[in-house]
Amino acid sequence: MPRDTHFAGHARIGIDVGGTFTDGCLLEEETGEVRVDKVPSTPDDPSVGIEDTDDLIGDLQNALDNYDR
Repeated sequence: MPRDTHFAGHARIGIDVGGTFTDGCLLEEETGEVRVDKVPSTPDDPSVGIEDTDDLIGDLQNALDNYDR
């Protein structure tokens, strides 16, 4: 479940799809807060592993929804 997140600056996201695990990292640049997620990789369809980093992606979506422009 995504946390209540409010970003005042820029966020960066990185995804590393490996043979065993798919790792995701979200960095909020202004505060330096880092969130990570690790899920099993899905060799038949790597996009599933990416989608399974849903906690991280949910945090990013929540942050974008609350972004101060």
